[in-house]
Amino acid sequence: MIRVSIRRPRAALHSGGSGRPGRTGLPGRGKRRTRRSVAVAAVPLLLVFGSGCGDESAGPTGPEPLDLTTPSKAIGALEVLYQDQNAAAALALLGASYRFYPLDPADIPFLGSGETSWDRAREAQILEEILDPERITWLDVVLLEITVTSIGDEDGSGRVTVESRTQLHYANSAGTRFERSESMMVYVYQRQENGDYLLVEERETAFSSQSDILSVSVQKARALDEDF
Repeated sequence: MIRVSIRRPRAALHSGGSGRPGRTGLPGRGKRRTRRSVAVAAVPLLLVFGSGCGDESAGPTGPEPLDLTTPSKAIGALEVLYQDQNAAAALALLGASYRFYPLDPADIPFLGSGETSWDRAREAQILEEILDPERITWLDVVLLEITVTSIGDEDGSGRVTVESRTQLHYANSAGTRFERSESMMVYVYQRQENGDYLLVEERETAFSSQSDILSVSVQKARALDEDF
């Protein structure tokens, strides 16, 4: 069971009028911090891993357990952890064999010739960038919205396929910078021995043709760019 404390988002997501950038000419880039400041670092959210139900002594202010007993609930948990910008907890929802398959690997700078996906270690780097407020200083709000369109039956190996329309948005609290992405995504969940479902595969199957809307894969990959 995974327990994580839930906090409120720091700001409401909005477009800030005419400040919506497209694929190029993004204004107001914040400087990336190369070191974390211990003195000003936010208090980390609590993660406790255990096979039991946990210690009830924490009382009503203790960490709330994440329900991963169905793929739908696991998706909801992932959305919450993006909103809370909790990289460690979001990574804990990914299985060891996790891979992300972009629709067009040529759009992903860190994928070499012939590579069609990235692994859990690379996804961890991406999550640490977008979900750690000390890494990308302008990024205050991260919103992941997964609209499920169908859920398949569980196969003999405990895998469940979920089709969805997924949106990933970045913004700053001042409303002067807003970046959005949208793709049709397939999520594959694997049931674990304890009954929880972990995400083991993300496949991008389509994305918007609008110039000001990135694909989810490109939006995530850009977090590793030095100029982001």
